[in-house]
Parts: sequence; C-alpha cells; structure tokens
Amino acid sequence: MQPSFSKQSVSKNQFFLHKLVKGSLATYEVKGCTLEIVTDRDRLIFPYEAYNQLHFEIQKAIQAENNDLFLYVSDWMGEGRHIVHFSDQGVNPIQVVNGLIDFLVIDEYLYMLFDEEGLFDENADNQLNYYSENAVVRMKPHDQRIEKVFPESYTHSIVDAETFCYDGQDELFIYYYADDGEERCLMYNLRSQKMKEYKLSNVGWSRASCIDGQFTYTTNNTELLKFDRDMMLRQSYPIFNENTLSIHATGGYQDIAIMVNDKACYLLDK
Repeated sequence: MQPSFSKQSVSKNQFFLHKLVKGSLATYEVKGCTLEIVTDRDRLIFPYEAYNQLHFEIQKAIQAENNDLFLYVSDWMGEGRHIVHFSDQGVNPIQVVNGLIDFLVIDEYLYMLFDEEGLFDENADNQLNYYSENAVVRMKPHDQRIEKVFPESYTHSIVDAETFCYDGQDELFIYYYADDGEERCLMYNLRSQKMKEYKLSNVGWSRASCIDGQFTYTTNNTELLKFDRDMMLRQSYPIFNENTLSIHATGGYQDIAIMVNDKACYLLDK
C-alpha cells in the first residue's frame, strides 16, 4: 500500500508538536504568567513569569516523554535563535549557534545536528560553538554542558548534515553528505556505539526524516522516499512541486509534518 498525506488546515499560533509516539497539531497561548499548549488530546501548562514574549516563530517543537516542551524559535526575546525548554521549573532558553539544522530529545538529553556552516564556522573552536567538526552533540538542558556523541574512534566524514531521526529504542539515523560528495545515512546505536554507513542514491537534500517499524522515510523538495532497515529504497513518489509551494518539513520520530505556506499541514499516513 502506498503511503499518502492527510491535509489539515493551520490557524494562527498553531504548529506541529512532535512526540516519541505520534505527534499532533497544537496551539500555544500566553495567559498571564503561564504558557498553554493545547492539542486534541492534551493541555500542557508551564510557568512563564519572567518573560513577556507573546508570539514565537516556531521552527520545530518537541514534547518530551516527561511532558517538558522544547521549542526551536528564531526570534526569542530579540536575541535570535534559541531552543527554549519549558518545564514545571520554568523557562530555560538555550542559545543556538551557527549551523544548527535539527534537534531531538532522547531520554534526558537534547541532541543537536549541525550542517556545514556549524562544522566549519570561523568561531568553531569557541565553546559557544560547541565542538569543532562534530556534527552531532548532546547536552542535559539544565546544565547545558556539551558532550560529544560519537566515540573518538569515529572516522566517518560528515561534511554537511541534513536531518536525523530516532527509532524510540537505540538507533539514530543521520542523513548527510560525505567528503566525497555522496549522500549517505549513518545508523548509530546509542547504547553499543556501533555504527553502519549506507550510501544513498539520487535522494537530493533531505528536509526531514522519520522511522516507523521497519521502515524509514525521508522527504526532499518533491518526493517522499521509503527505505527498509538496510536503507534499500522501497518506494519513491512525488508529493509537492517545489516551484509553486513554500514548504517547511520537520520529523525525527514517527511523523513527518510538512507546513505549506503556513496555512496547511500535511501529515504522512503510513
């Protein structure tokens, strides 16, 4: 059966909220000293006393398993891009440095993926820019101490990362361009630190990816691609015309959500 997309209209202050198991559209509203997040299943309320920003340009949103909220916003308090962590303890803004292209929340860690700009920024050796030439790093949000993810023995060359996703157990799938110009996928086991690299063909720049059961999905400007766990391409079919639509795609767990002109959200039905 060929996957398809379901379409939902998007209203003001509405965004897609990713979760480890099946996300949904959500609406945010600042009410006095609280931030309220409402979905068709949940209402989350967070303290918001110290800030007065009422509207956010949300690039990606994740609800963690403990119900903490992470918003990647481009306009936090007039200071540019931040991942803002909301919890029962309050608001914890995390400054975003050059080249952050995607993030995930796995267990107690915030995982961050950097593209070529982040890897080779002129200030890449500065602590603010985390670790020079490390495409994936992680931190515990409250102490914000950066850790490398890959072991020192890691020899694969991630030159320009695109997106990554998590299977809910142990595996990260990282889509990237290598130093030979080929697009690849690195399957990395967070527990065993074992890794396996797959060469991909004719994918094009991957905007978002997700995993559901034995299949992974990624989308570029015009197609949805379905791979098995050996990264063999099983299906490819057109979804949008890049010349006529402005799209913003996010993924990371079991969903790919594509916002079109900020007016409609297309969700992958698998």
